[in-house]
Amino acid sequence: MININIQDNHINIGIIGTGRIAARFLEESSYVSGINVSAIYNPHLESVLWFAKNNKIDIDGPMILTDDIEVFFDSVDAVYIATPHETHTEYISTALRREKHVLCEKPLAPTPKQTVELFEAAKEKGVFLMEAYAYLHSPFVTALKKEIEEGTIGEIRYIESQFLTSYYDKSNIRLHKENYGGAVYDLGCYNTSMLLKLLEDMPSRVKAMAQYDENGVDIYTAALLNYENDVRASITCGMIFEKDKPHRYDRLYIHGTKGDIKSDTKFNQEGNASYTLIIEGKEQIRNVCCPHNYQLEIEQLGRCIIEGETPVVTADFSIKNAKILDAILQEIGYFESNVM
Repeated sequence: MININIQDNHINIGIIGTGRIAARFLEESSYVSGINVSAIYNPHLESVLWFAKNNKIDIDGPMILTDDIEVFFDSVDAVYIATPHETHTEYISTALRREKHVLCEKPLAPTPKQTVELFEAAKEKGVFLMEAYAYLHSPFVTALKKEIEEGTIGEIRYIESQFLTSYYDKSNIRLHKENYGGAVYDLGCYNTSMLLKLLEDMPSRVKAMAQYDENGVDIYTAALLNYENDVRASITCGMIFEKDKPHRYDRLYIHGTKGDIKSDTKFNQEGNASYTLIIEGKEQIRNVCCPHNYQLEIEQLGRCIIEGETPVVTADFSIKNAKILDAILQEIGYFESNVM
């Protein structure tokens, strides 16, 4: 049971982190009724002030801008965490101890065991915890799921999900092992969560291989996943395109006993998104209007806290996805030092 103590269905939420995603959350939350960003925290005050300046926040206004974690938590009902991967677990634990509701960017924790412990702590404190996968709130994903549930392409036999981006400068935390960087943690989690959403099942066997850079993080990983009933899936994730030419490649292919679905729609794409339905060799393009996924995510956060709505990304979903990711990471030897 979630402990609800929100005045007048109004949630004061604080943001931990001052990067690009935090700025996006701040902007999108301004369009959501009942959500008020009341505080911004970063352990470095200069970063908070920089964030305020770049996002047109009045430093003399009502929003609390602080490097004092106690002051921050005293001014919020819930927190949104958008910090480097390695800090997520500690910030979540700190927030839960103070009985604050939490929305945190992926991954919640580096291991399944820690992920389970976080949800157990949230349950014990009677507060809400959700992993932030904004794209899963998209009508595009809902449309794909509906096609599968209605049997449009028959029984699923194979799914392929690819997510590739440009390489980064060596200073980028995505390439640092101490920050849990690498293709699987940063990109592959989208692939695996898409498989989990569409199949609602755990693989019985996982095989994977990866290419590493000199920092010991995977920059390209491919995995094969076998499920019961002769269902197979494959994922490819990587940071392999020229770093001086920003580029990304997203692809989804679903094969069923009656037809196929293919799409190049990007994860978190907004505006018009489309997929091609192929039945008996005939192609039909289906268009889906996608509003701002972050707004949909924030709106549901509010309903989950106030009304007890079941989230799109449940505890069970996050734990299962963490287990799939861990299986891939173990397969590629990620936790071994200086793998090349």
